[in-house]
Amino acid sequence: MLDVTSPVIQVITVGTDWPAIIAVISTGLVGLAGIGSAIWQARRTWNIEDNRAKIAEKRRIYAACIAALSAHNLLARQKGLFKDSSTKGKRPPEYQTVWQESINAVGEINLIAPPDVTTLANKTGAILARPEQEDQGTALKVIVDLLKAMRKDLGE
Repeated sequence: MLDVTSPVIQVITVGTDWPAIIAVISTGLVGLAGIGSAIWQARRTWNIEDNRAKIAEKRRIYAACIAALSAHNLLARQKGLFKDSSTKGKRPPEYQTVWQESINAVGEINLIAPPDVTTLANKTGAILARPEQEDQGTALKVIVDLLKAMRKDLGE
């Protein structure tokens, strides 16, 4: 018969195996660093996308405001409502609609814009609300100043 001997492996330990411990710890730290950087990158990407969305929304609101105020200014000029108009006219029925659109646009600006933009938007709205007391050039200048402030706020 065959003699079967069970294999025996002798393990000789002579102290702590520091290289193995350091290797395990370093692997764990690298894993944690990878997870941390992935979380940081995800948050950073979300913040960038949020900022882009905010700027796009601001740009849309600013464009709508400039369009409303310009339409208001144009109607007041066409109907001779400004103080320095060569022909004096009366406010036509559609003036109420254009005026209301301007007020709504300026109200939106007051919700989202910084103080310098809101001040100019309110000033423009006030001038166009009473064109009989202002010159055409004043209204146009304030609209141009408002546009410049909006572009500055958008970083353009």
